[in-house]
Amino acid sequence: MFKKFLLIVGILGLIALNFSIYWSVHLYYKGKDTANFDRKVSFLKRSQKLNPMNDKVYYELGKAYFDLGTRNFRNKELRDENLEKSIDSFIRSVRLNPGAYSSHFRLAQALSYMDYFKPVKINYYDQYKKAALLTTYDDDIYFEIGKIMLSRWEQLAEDEREYTLEMMKNVIDVKGSQGLMDVIQVWATYVEDYSVINELLPQKPESLRMYADYLGGRSLSLKERLEKLSKAESMEFELAKSLYKKGLNEARIYHMDNARQHLSSGLRLLDNIKYYQSLTGDKYIDEEQFLNTKKSTLLGLLRLQLQRTGELKEAEGHLKEYLEIEDEDTKIEELEKYMVERNLFEIKPGGSENILRFYFKFTFDFKQHRYREIIRERENVEDLLYTAASDSNKYLIKILQIIGDSYQGKDFVYDAGEFYQKALDLDPQNIGTLQRMRENYKRLNDLDGIKMVDEKISEIVMPDEMTFDEREIRKGETYRMVLLFTGESSEYIDMELAGDSIEPLVAVFFNGKVVDEQYAVGGRISGLELKTKQGQNTLEIKPINKNIKLVRISRQNNRDRTYMSKFYTGSN
Repeated sequence: MFKKFLLIVGILGLIALNFSIYWSVHLYYKGKDTANFDRKVSFLKRSQKLNPMNDKVYYELGKAYFDLGTRNFRNKELRDENLEKSIDSFIRSVRLNPGAYSSHFRLAQALSYMDYFKPVKINYYDQYKKAALLTTYDDDIYFEIGKIMLSRWEQLAEDEREYTLEMMKNVIDVKGSQGLMDVIQVWATYVEDYSVINELLPQKPESLRMYADYLGGRSLSLKERLEKLSKAESMEFELAKSLYKKGLNEARIYHMDNARQHLSSGLRLLDNIKYYQSLTGDKYIDEEQFLNTKKSTLLGLLRLQLQRTGELKEAEGHLKEYLEIEDEDTKIEELEKYMVERNLFEIKPGGSENILRFYFKFTFDFKQHRYREIIRERENVEDLLYTAASDSNKYLIKILQIIGDSYQGKDFVYDAGEFYQKALDLDPQNIGTLQRMRENYKRLNDLDGIKMVDEKISEIVMPDEMTFDEREIRKGETYRMVLLFTGESSEYIDMELAGDSIEPLVAVFFNGKVVDEQYAVGGRISGLELKTKQGQNTLEIKPINKNIKLVRISRQNNRDRTYMSKFYTGSN
């Protein structure tokens, strides 16, 4: 009978214990989820009495008291009372569960906040380190701890520095670009030691560019910024070469869409390279290798395009660009043979591509000095003058120039002048045609003709100074001007910005390459060298760290007289 009684008592005790634990958990969740402070504390304290071994209850109590203390930081008594209760609650939590990194982290926060108002007996920094050592997956905690540790970088021991860097690398790896920007901002706030951030930066072009943009936007080290942009471009060049090889491999197994995608991506990378290494003295990119890679990529793309449609229009841009930079006879002959085999130069009555076919056929002929073959086609070309649509003028002008050049190549100077004049009739301000006519008159020793051409050139060139009525260019915006030059030379220009004391960081690009990037001391940038080509040249101005107002661009006197004209200006 007594044994039966004990069994019943035991069962009832077990039921009571289970109910107590259940009700404690119930109260814990009610306290955790409520926003009202008094109700929260009431629920949590009742939960604690029912189960004093639940570390999570003390953790939530610590958070509640900490929030109340920080909200009442102007009330000394209320603030200190609640911060002390918060610290006591977090201490109890870590004693019950020493492996809870969040409790160590919260305890460190409470201690560091309290330490701002009065000394504390526990070293809060040790609690941060414990939290860091215990954390294996919480990147928010990693970041917060890393931020605290970076703020004391000078006081850290070597092993602590290494661990801090590992934590921040983890944040960057998991959170990507946003994580990198967060880390860069913390570094700039507390450390600003470039050797430290260089340990953290992922060796990826997009990461280096993000860091360079940050440096420029906040007027930090220009040397560091330019070095990172130079390094990023070198990585992009290597990637472009890799994409070219991948494109070829895909084409070999007839994955044409993949091949086009790889080659197009590689070409975009190449086109985006501004040659920042010219400002840093680096030799990451060999210019000859760069040119060969670009030619190969263009050639691969245009072959794929022609195979897909059999129409010149499809590959027009890439073919034109390729012929402008390719000067190796065997390569030109190979491409010409490829195109002839596909009847891409065949002129068809009423064909929509006839002008384009004439242009490219003549370009191949001229590059291989087949002047007579070009001249023999003059009558067919003259027929085009009467039938071609007006939107074909750009190619008609080039065709007429090539015929004129072919006549000059055979010393038929008068015939050359006839075709230059026809080209000029289509575009009286075409600098290429005017220069050809001037050279033709020079060969004829026709001083009146030379004078006439020079007068026409003088009508379209800009004065030695361009004014912009304080044209505002916003930070990060690129302002473009297309300038007209008569030929290859070195021009030197000065730039004036509004204000006597402004020192914005300004990048200047010319024909796709960086000319300089510098601070406009006193609002002036002087002696920028522009390597010009005949015809249209693009000058780009980009403020890096603040808005600017462009006032004036003036041309310095050169040894050889070249002409420069503002053809078009615009922002992008």
